[in-house]
Amino acid sequence: MFFDIQQQLIACIMMLLSNPDLILLDEPTAALSPHAIVLMTRLLLEYHVKNNCTMLCVTHDMEFSEALATLTHELQDKGALVVRGNCI
Repeated sequence: MFFDIQQQLIACIMMLLSNPDLILLDEPTAALSPHAIVLMTRLLLEYHVKNNCTMLCVTHDMEFSEALATLTHELQDKGALVVRGNCI
């Protein structure tokens, strides 16, 4: 049986095999080790570069967000937009 981390990475790989134009991610790094987060980030970035897809990610992991995003919106205080910026 695979560890949860491996299952999450395998699920991501299987999703990418369908060649999506739009990827929706909900807390993709939750419960992942730092090493697994690096692998997930590389996997998604490589896919984006090769396929020029759009990704919408909801996360509390600001490092992951900054590594992956070209544009971010940070919501706090009952949904108020507090930060909006280009990451690249």
